[in-house]
Amino acid sequence: MIINRSIYGALTLTEGDCMPKLGGNSCKTYPVRRKIRVYEYPENKMWKAMSLIIKK
Repeated sequence: MIINRSIYGALTLTEGDCMPKLGGNSCKTYPVRRKIRVYEYPENKMWKAMSLIIKK
């Protein structure tokens, strides 16, 4: 796969009790560093073949 454009942005992790409630919540969001993998989207033929195998 060839990526002709740059990929950029911020990756954040959200954890804790993020449900809305009176008095606030204990939800925390902060930036993290992770390795991001980009995979090629499978072709239609591949999905059709896989669905035939699964149905058997």
